[in-house]
Amino acid sequence: MQKVLSLRKKSLLTLLLYLATAQGLVFLWLTPPWWHYDEPGHFEFAWELAHFDHWPQPGEIDLAMRRRIARSMLDYDWYHHYPHDQWPVLSRPEPPYIGPAPQYTPYPLYYLVVSLPLRAVGGWDPANQLRLARLVSVIMLVLTIGAAWGALGEVLPSGHPLRWLIPAFLASLPGFLDIMTSVNDDVGAALTGTLFVWASLRILRRGLNLRRLMALLTTAAAAFWTKNTTWPLLLTLPWTLYFGLPWRSRRLTWMGALIGIVLVLALVLRWDDPFLWFRGSGIQEGPIRIQTHQALLGEWAFFLAPQGPDIGQWIPVTTAPRLRGKPVTIGLWLWSDSPTKVSLPRLCVRSGCTQTRMVKVTTQPQFFSLTTTFPSGHYPRLVLPHAKASGKVYADGLLLVQGAFHGTPSLVLSQGDWLIWEGQTVPNVLRNASAERGGPRLHPAIQRRLMGKFPASLDLAIASLLDPLGSAPLHKDLIITLYRTFWGHLARNKVDLLGAPTLYRFLLLFTLAGLLGALVAAWQKRERLPWEMVVLLLLTLMGPWLTTYFRGLGTGGALIPWARYASPAILPTALLLCSGWYFGLQRPGLSTARIVHLLLAFFLTLSVVGWASLIHYFYPDFRSWVFILLEIPLFLVILWALQHLTENLHLARQDSHK
Repeated sequence: MQKVLSLRKKSLLTLLLYLATAQGLVFLWLTPPWWHYDEPGHFEFAWELAHFDHWPQPGEIDLAMRRRIARSMLDYDWYHHYPHDQWPVLSRPEPPYIGPAPQYTPYPLYYLVVSLPLRAVGGWDPANQLRLARLVSVIMLVLTIGAAWGALGEVLPSGHPLRWLIPAFLASLPGFLDIMTSVNDDVGAALTGTLFVWASLRILRRGLNLRRLMALLTTAAAAFWTKNTTWPLLLTLPWTLYFGLPWRSRRLTWMGALIGIVLVLALVLRWDDPFLWFRGSGIQEGPIRIQTHQALLGEWAFFLAPQGPDIGQWIPVTTAPRLRGKPVTIGLWLWSDSPTKVSLPRLCVRSGCTQTRMVKVTTQPQFFSLTTTFPSGHYPRLVLPHAKASGKVYADGLLLVQGAFHGTPSLVLSQGDWLIWEGQTVPNVLRNASAERGGPRLHPAIQRRLMGKFPASLDLAIASLLDPLGSAPLHKDLIITLYRTFWGHLARNKVDLLGAPTLYRFLLLFTLAGLLGALVAAWQKRERLPWEMVVLLLLTLMGPWLTTYFRGLGTGGALIPWARYASPAILPTALLLCSGWYFGLQRPGLSTARIVHLLLAFFLTLSVVGWASLIHYFYPDFRSWVFILLEIPLFLVILWALQHLTENLHLARQDSHK
């Protein structure tokens, strides 16, 4: 019996690997060369590693190869989203534009692996070299599916349907397949991240020994040298090593973890920035909120150091829509420790900022104002520029009111929340206008350590989380982009899945159903769950997703990241969703086989929709039959086929037993 069970496991794993290979090859050939996120730049760096006799330096390129790549990109219509005057002219002496390139990185493990086959095919057409490099990524896709199978064997009981449903989901998810068939270091991050999670779970289940410790450290080193998006996973190393020991006290562990979280927050955060205000561009290690006897409204004022950061506040989502296109007045009191010139605040949106002007400030507080039109655009905010000249500048009572006003307000109430101006009582759109309330910021030493390693401002991200009323539009766009690109916005975000936007709304509901089902199942099975593994999986899930989310918050909307940055967390993400669907569908009268058929039919339907979406976009001659592949009829056909196949296999097994 044990031999039969082992044989079935091997057969299922083989079937899953064949499925992953077939899906990878389909996506590889359906997506034209260069049509992935920054793929020309990723390929160029791997090519340089293969053909330079030294380590490539930033700014160093092979001009002839750059032109060959640009010529190939022209052949495959890569530039058609750009104005024609921005298309490359290959006869010019300057290097042609091929997107962000090359993708230099100090963590090149993925590129080193991809460069190996490129060493032998330097004379090939660049598009064919790219396809060969993509094949390396397809191999990594298959290895990732195999690693997911192995990791799930440490968590789930032998023979559990989720053991193969989760890898089948990964092998059918269009968004994941789109990334894993491209030339991109996110492919390596998904593989090394999954291997690291597998090594960690193996130690938690089986205990710590030398061989498992070496596997853990090897996968951790591979993850570290692949991409910085894997680094949040490495924070789980102490947890894994501690619980891998044969002795430990669960109660002391949880108490220690709680105390550790409190201590970390106390050491990481400082509470001396103005609440509801954020730091923009520029560096200032000291606070931007200072207590001074010259403050006009209360005891505190804003402090603008020379060459320090801009100070900004998002306009509340409840206010911004009614102000668009209308006249508004910006005002504030300014002074400095020596006479200097300062720019007045301006209103900014994603596309740009309103005009401002320079004013002379003295050592005594003076009121300045300007009238402008409230701009239309995404993420409106007021920005107070830093002091460009030498000397310290202070600001108090920042005001933004609807209408055109002149002179100085006759009375300011509630520390700037209301004011009387030209005989009218008007509300101030800005909150905490005189910096009386303090808020958190990152410790300067930690900010210095992260500078250049984390591609966003954590101070800005923290401020946006504490101001949901102001940053709500940014949060909404982030969530929409992340869940849509997780399910599939293919070919560098140019190809929607067929059936959009209705399909994406359904997928959002399906995602929420998976999350809710997982929470309910965890609560119902809480006494039987291996909580050491659950915590590890939650940490490896949250780390990459939070850093991806903070990447968007920390740029203030200048960059809305895609789900590919969270690829190291693909296994715990799939485990969370699939377990939620599986346990959520368990109802009286619905057998396990029926649940498996429903989920597997949905996964396969989704993958075929991904194929059809690429065919519909890139190969319009096939449109006439692509539209026949409607989602619901296709789902029903696949469901019938799965049931029919299962029944035949069951009858075949019965005949063999007879």
